[in-house]
Amino acid sequence: MRFRRICLSFLSLAVVAGITGLIVSARSGASAARVSQPVQASEIFPSLYFRITERGMEPKRLTVKPGRYFVAIDNDSGFNEVDVKFDTQGGARLVSAQLIPGRRKWRGLVVLTPGRINLTDPGNSNRRVTLDVSDK
Repeated sequence: MRFRRICLSFLSLAVVAGITGLIVSARSGASAARVSQPVQASEIFPSLYFRITERGMEPKRLTVKPGRYFVAIDNDSGFNEVDVKFDTQGGARLVSAQLIPGRRKWRGLVVLTPGRINLTDPGNSNRRVTLDVSDK
């Protein structure tokens, strides 16, 4: 029941993001992501949810298909500041976000292409997620 409620919440957020024309910027030249175009209100896309806790990030590993995703990250760790980085296996930085008091959540659209992406907090080696992006 809780999982269904979370999924419905993200679907609602995705629709709101589409209506407002949310755009996520990614560093140019990154091979595993590109800057999203404005989202049409009629578009629905899958979501990925990551939670930062005292023990690390959840989930630890995911395999997803290439495409555009609504990504949500919540800092429930109790730490005041958490830096989050999306990097390709080759080291290209896709997204960088700082979760600070008063801004403990990050939301955005990310286009994932085949390869491996690491979601990390450089300040804590336990905070790591590996995303395997594959057509298989």
